[in-house]
Amino acid sequence: MHSMARRLRNAAGDNVRDLPDHEALVRSIRRWESGRIASLSERYRLLFCRALGVSESDLFSEAAPTPRPPTASHDIEAMSSFRGADRRVGGGHLYATVLGYLERDVAPRLFSGSDGTTAFVAAAAFTEMAGWMAHDAGQDDAAEHHFSRALDLVGVG
Repeated sequence: MHSMARRLRNAAGDNVRDLPDHEALVRSIRRWESGRIASLSERYRLLFCRALGVSESDLFSEAAPTPRPPTASHDIEAMSSFRGADRRVGGGHLYATVLGYLERDVAPRLFSGSDGTTAFVAAAAFTEMAGWMAHDAGQDDAAEHHFSRALDLVGVG
């Protein structure tokens, strides 16, 4: 959390004085990562992208200009993007984003019937990823829940 707050302050450049103090920024990051803040303002979205060196559509999938079709290649691309960002900044920083991807992009496909078992395998993979990210963020109860759900989903898939 503290390293991400420093990254955001560095990314703000000359506008750093407009940011809250370091500890308040850390608390805001924790609230966002835990899902208590549903979305970030445009300013913070841009700061996170600048600090992490990724595009807005890669970091905040709901910000993509045009929705992509729900395909296995889309899931593979998303998984690759999340893993790359995880290696750069740690999964705890992406936990809410991965949960959002599961809710918006994967979950609706579980019941549509048009995706066969692919949707269940994707749900299992992203749910496991969310488990590790929850663990990285110190949320071990949530991590255990994700791992259990991932096992159930892979069994169906």
